[in-house]
Amino acid sequence: MSWKSVTSRRSSHSLRLTLIVTVLFGTILGGLFGFAVSLYEHQENKAADDELETVLNALSAAASHESRLNEVAELIESPRNPSAAIFEKDGQLDINAGTIKVTNLKGSGFAHMGGSLVRYSSVDASDKHIVVATNWAGTVESLFRLKVLLTIIWFPLTALVALTTWISATRTFRPLMQMALEADRLSQTGPGSRLAVPEDAEFGPLAERLNVFLDRLEEGVRRQARFVTDAAHELRTPLTIVRGQSETALLRERTPEEYEGVLRMVVEEVDRLSQVVNSLLVSSSTPEGPVGIHELAVVVQDTVDRWQPRFSRKGVKLRSRIGSVEARMAPREAETVLDNLLANALRHSPGNSECMVTLSKREGFAEIRVEDQGPGIPDDEKANVFERFYRLDESRNRSEGGFGIGLSICQRLVQQREGKITIEDNDPHGTAFVVRVPY
Repeated sequence: MSWKSVTSRRSSHSLRLTLIVTVLFGTILGGLFGFAVSLYEHQENKAADDELETVLNALSAAASHESRLNEVAELIESPRNPSAAIFEKDGQLDINAGTIKVTNLKGSGFAHMGGSLVRYSSVDASDKHIVVATNWAGTVESLFRLKVLLTIIWFPLTALVALTTWISATRTFRPLMQMALEADRLSQTGPGSRLAVPEDAEFGPLAERLNVFLDRLEEGVRRQARFVTDAAHELRTPLTIVRGQSETALLRERTPEEYEGVLRMVVEEVDRLSQVVNSLLVSSSTPEGPVGIHELAVVVQDTVDRWQPRFSRKGVKLRSRIGSVEARMAPREAETVLDNLLANALRHSPGNSECMVTLSKREGFAEIRVEDQGPGIPDDEKANVFERFYRLDESRNRSEGGFGIGLSICQRLVQQREGKITIEDNDPHGTAFVVRVPY
């Protein structure tokens, strides 16, 4: 990611935010100014109408007294200096007072009289028709000046808001731009590098969460690399043995017994290879969906019975204490978990020792407990044994069996059912694997 790319993206965000705020502010300010102009115009119209109505009422009242009509000039005195005209029924002008030469019009509204725009109103009184008009050109000019003034004010105010928004947006996105550039540099330095955490409240938590994500990503990459290495080793070893033994057998003629020995060894290694592949498939398969409640007693008892001969051949006593317990776990899953735990217990149990399998209810959980009297597991290693291909003793030879996948499969299946698998120390020595699954 280049500097130009980062700055252009930052600018696009800042520009977009500036445009949105500017358009919004300009629209609101324009609406307020328009409302102010409309309010001013409405007040001027109302004031003019009230004044014209007052003058018309005074002239109408005086229309019935001929002598008072001579005092029209006094009756039309008003702040707006209106003009008035009184016409006979036949349209003849009787009296015209004021600076405007009023023409004979009906109703009310705007008109041009004597070369000026006026607002007028009229009324019939007795045998007279009275028209009152006030000069409206000044009001129109005032409205125009107000509109021009507000328009002139609108432009710098909107520009000021746009500039302020642009500066604020640019400074706001600056830490994000710096984080993007730093992330670009970190992508070239390899794993282990982390983003610097800004002090601002907006992007500081973001950088911290990104660093946590990088920690998890790095851990996942490290585990994946280890998984690939160990898987390759586990798969390569039996294949190498099969090929080596087969090539050796073909170097010269051999007796049927020798060929049979080679074939038995090949079958054992192929069987071991199949176990590795099956374990990898189970540990990497997609979890199943929700399951109902199942009785586990029969599954546990059948599994213990199936493993009994193997323990006997090694001289280990396999005992069980099984109660009637239901749990949200498929029988096949419970069987897989118990198979791996018993295989692990058999692998680490010395001769003349004892292994105990217990199925019981405890604190809202179905509990499966597998105890052995082996060497035990150090406290600092208990969390690691559930990782795929992890072995407590890396120097163990292949004849001891085990691929380091079984316990990771157990943990995955148990957690899939919202349960938990833990490791405890057995008394007086050995290990106890405890599986708890909700009812």
